[in-house]
Amino acid sequence: MELKENYLNFYRTIDENAKKIAEKFLRGEKVTQSILKTIYELYLAVRSSESFKDNYFDTAYHEQVTPYLEFFIGRILYHFSKMKKLGWKIYLRRQVGKKPNRVVPDIRIEKSGKSIGVIDIKAKVGWKQQIFSEKRYKKYRKKGERLIKLIRKQIKKYKNQFGIDENKIFLLIPTLKEAHKNKHKESFKDHIRWTGKVTGLKEENIIVLSKNLKLDLDNDKILENFQPTKRFENMIKKLEKFT
Repeated sequence: MELKENYLNFYRTIDENAKKIAEKFLRGEKVTQSILKTIYELYLAVRSSESFKDNYFDTAYHEQVTPYLEFFIGRILYHFSKMKKLGWKIYLRRQVGKKPNRVVPDIRIEKSGKSIGVIDIKAKVGWKQQIFSEKRYKKYRKKGERLIKLIRKQIKKYKNQFGIDENKIFLLIPTLKEAHKNKHKESFKDHIRWTGKVTGLKEENIIVLSKNLKLDLDNDKILENFQPTKRFENMIKKLEKFT
């Protein structure tokens, strides 16, 4: 039971951070820098097993940060709704529908029994670079076409399953580091424009948290040059208007 309690305390800590961020947003303060700091701390946390390295034990494994990131974002939305009495119900990774139309959105927001928003969350660009960079797409066109087809199919399923349009579908990713190559000379706006074009989503619904194209949150030696955007704050304001 001790392990369970310790694990529960970890989630409680994430939830406490989420609540503080919701409170901060309600005071009219910017919150994305705090979100980026927490994501950085999550990466440090999932690498805890590396603390046991010595001359007789080595490991390169650490667990994925994605489920904790999804929980964190979901709880920010939960606390914000609760404080403002918006009546949102937050569904985290809840499966809906039957094959072949089954979907499992990372986050779905429901109000009065009606879906008002879906948020797909990517912890990293990873192997999906062609969705975020036109230059990477042109270099690996075949793979890019396959990825674009998959994400568009997913978005279509969301629209059909929940009766929403592209205006209520969001793609959230902390940074674009893995999609950005200096030699390609793509700007932050270039990346956003391309992602909007290939996904069919509105550019304002592509929620990149940092403008720093070199920022790697999975690096314990980063300088705190987070360069936060206002896209997360704008997303919440937009969701608040949906009924």
